[in-house]
Amino acid sequence: MWRQTVEAMNVIGLTQKVRYFFPHEEDSLTHTNKQHQEQFDMLKILAAILHLGNVSFQEGRDDSSRLDHMEFLDTACSLLGSNMAELSRSFLERTFTAGGGEVVTTPLTKAKAENSRVN
Repeated sequence: MWRQTVEAMNVIGLTQKVRYFFPHEEDSLTHTNKQHQEQFDMLKILAAILHLGNVSFQEGRDDSSRLDHMEFLDTACSLLGSNMAELSRSFLERTFTAGGGEVVTTPLTKAKAENSRVN
């Protein structure tokens, strides 16, 4: 219940900011026959993307990285309905299948983690 309340407050705050800074865009959403729930969902996704942009990376041990500012990741996961541990791993590791079918997971350096978030 608390997480849903925080989520609603974040989206309500974002909705107010969107109305203030982007009044024409909100009108455009309405004129394209987007239902209120669709508009709300689009704003949740936008808010999550903006929060993920605030997550930063720090050097870890042995050519790895770690996440900093986890509160932004937590908010983004709440908005997206995602698992925080899984999303964290997706920022910090790469998994691929080798030629023989073996699945390999490798940690990313700080620079590679930052680059993978941008791309």
